[in-house]
Amino acid sequence: MIGFPIAEDLAALQAQLAEMAEKGFHFKEDDLILENIKNGAQDLINKTSEGEYDRVNWQDGILDVRNVRGEQLGLIQPNDVDFITNFREDAAGLWDYLADQINHIFGK
Repeated sequence: MIGFPIAEDLAALQAQLAEMAEKGFHFKEDDLILENIKNGAQDLINKTSEGEYDRVNWQDGILDVRNVRGEQLGLIQPNDVDFITNFREDAAGLWDYLADQINHIFGK
């Protein structure tokens, strides 16, 4: 996906959608929300693990955190119904939840 800063909330994400549409790129809002959450989680993992060795990907609506060897370090379930709902209803709370879950995975 096109590189944009991580949107802290729905308003920032909608502004990114509008900017991308002006440049001829069209994405569904839900797809951009999921990409944004994954990128935000990856950023938190990089800061927590002090490097870009571990990766996060989507696995059936759950964030799957793996080390450089591909071994699973942990799974992050949505805090509510699903991550899209979490982001729409309380983005700040979602970022706090992700930070807590990532810290737990890395023993911090």
